[in-house]
Amino acid sequence: FLNATLCEGFGLPTLEALRLGCRVVTGPLSFLQKDDSAVFLCNPESEDSIEVALNKALSISDKTKGNGGYRRTLNDTAEETLGCYRR
Repeated sequence: FLNATLCEGFGLPTLEALRLGCRVVTGPLSFLQKDDSAVFLCNPESEDSIEVALNKALSISDKTKGNGGYRRTLNDTAEETLGCYRR
């Protein structure tokens, strides 16, 4: 799933893709702020950066990815958001 956007709100499509076990390429404005086994960050203003992230996402095997990928739930995201507000 590619979501190389310059402006993002909550990112529900990205969350849905993760929930389905898809690999995700997204920009730094995403609620996902780190590379993970199924999340690859890119600079949405750089075609080269997007290409590198897509190649990384496509080159890993399903075995490397683990149990169907990074499965983030709405509850996980809500807990992290609440933690940010508390801090």
